[in-house]
Amino acid sequence: MRQKQIHSHRGFSTVDLVLLGLILVSIGFIAWKLFGLRSAKQAPRAVAVQTDVVSPPAPAQSENKIEDPLQKAIERQDLVWRLSQVSTTDWEKLLTMPSLRPALIRETETCQFAPDRNHLNFISKKVIDAVLAKQTQSLVVHMARSCFRVGGQAQLVYHNFSDSGVATRDLGAIDVRAILQIGDGGSLAPEVYGLLKIDAESLKKITTVGRGADAQFAILRVENLRPPNVEQSKRPPPSVFRYPSFNARGVQRLKSSGVTIAVVDVRSEAEIADFAIPNAIKVHYEVPDLPEKGRRYVPEISIEQLSKASFNVSELVESQKNAARTHYIVVGADDFDGRPFWFTREMLKMGIVNASYYPAGAESLAAALVD
Repeated sequence: MRQKQIHSHRGFSTVDLVLLGLILVSIGFIAWKLFGLRSAKQAPRAVAVQTDVVSPPAPAQSENKIEDPLQKAIERQDLVWRLSQVSTTDWEKLLTMPSLRPALIRETETCQFAPDRNHLNFISKKVIDAVLAKQTQSLVVHMARSCFRVGGQAQLVYHNFSDSGVATRDLGAIDVRAILQIGDGGSLAPEVYGLLKIDAESLKKITTVGRGADAQFAILRVENLRPPNVEQSKRPPPSVFRYPSFNARGVQRLKSSGVTIAVVDVRSEAEIADFAIPNAIKVHYEVPDLPEKGRRYVPEISIEQLSKASFNVSELVESQKNAARTHYIVVGADDFDGRPFWFTREMLKMGIVNASYYPAGAESLAAALVD
């Protein structure tokens, strides 16, 4: 009896096979429907993820790159206002402190190779307003970027990166009465912070920028602001915000450092056809609202006028793909040309760090590169 039962379990009738086939077909159909439904539900999610990773337009990326560094730079310069609280009496005490005697210098190191680079570039309106109102007598400067001497003068320039107003203002010259070297990060004796009316943390915020020579700072004691020279105002200031300016000797020093120099030529196609610098990056910068489209510098040009400028940065963008050891030098026709001066603002917005400005013009730069 038991063997018969076992035999019936092992065998399948025709009806059993048909039922089994129907069950398998049903399971397959249900699985197909479920899979299709699940795929349909997941499809929008996949599209959403793809949308999230799509890069924003290039101009938006440039703006994002520039906003944070500029804002931090403005905040650092705003802290310079704190140094305006140093009275003449307290400053005289600083000059007589034995611990500070080695830090009191007659001139910055830049004077050894760029004696005419005596411009102070500001982007903080708070500091500039204080200087113009004669409410501050102390200014913090990069020692490696400018030449300042006790008994000499500093040329003050304001660069406006807001959405309106004058883009650049030449504020005139101010006398330098003393130079206090504060080194990298502003490490000073506690009693010095007390006389400067500033705490160590705030001073470090002012001075913690860059590395090596660029991290050396000094406090200038200044007075007697004079109005800008009319003849000098016909030329762009020989210094721009963040980028140093070079003369021929500076270019030769740069060549000897081993970096790759890339020239950024802002001139028009016709000018370049007349005289070209080999392998230069051409951007053809023009400001339609200005005489000669910016070929001649116009003092106190507005942000609105500059916003209408046209230029082509395709070659410049392409060059940045292999720019690890590249230093860009921006140049125009001559020292009356405003285009290279204004184009440095666009390079700053692109996030380009290793760059400089050559005011003397394309022919002078070409000769400096060959020597």
